[in-house]
Amino acid sequence: MRTVLKAAAAALATLVAGAALQVTTTGAAQAEWKDCPDRYVCLWGDGNYAGRYRFQPEHDLFVSNIGPAMNDLTTSIWNRTGRKVCFYNDINYQGQLLCLDGGGSTANVGAGANDRISSFQPF
Repeated sequence: MRTVLKAAAAALATLVAGAALQVTTTGAAQAEWKDCPDRYVCLWGDGNYAGRYRFQPEHDLFVSNIGPAMNDLTTSIWNRTGRKVCFYNDINYQGQLLCLDGGGSTANVGAGANDRISSFQPF
């Protein structure tokens, strides 16, 4: 009986830990708009929500340095969170380029922000 209880407790702990874990996903592979999870900010390297991507969960939106996989490579964004998020030209939230309200999106950030985003944060 004790062995069965230990196994059940271990299985439950694994299930709870997996359900609570939301991770940032970045990839050089392709991702489409429909791959963007609810309650995430999703960035793509190409227009129309295509190409390399970064999916950032709502609970972790203070990104002071987007990292080499997406730095200066963003062209389209979908903010599927309930918060306004602003995007910046430089790391550490310097040089504001654009902001998107919760639920907002842009298939092409425009010439002023295209391939320039290095950080973002919620407001």
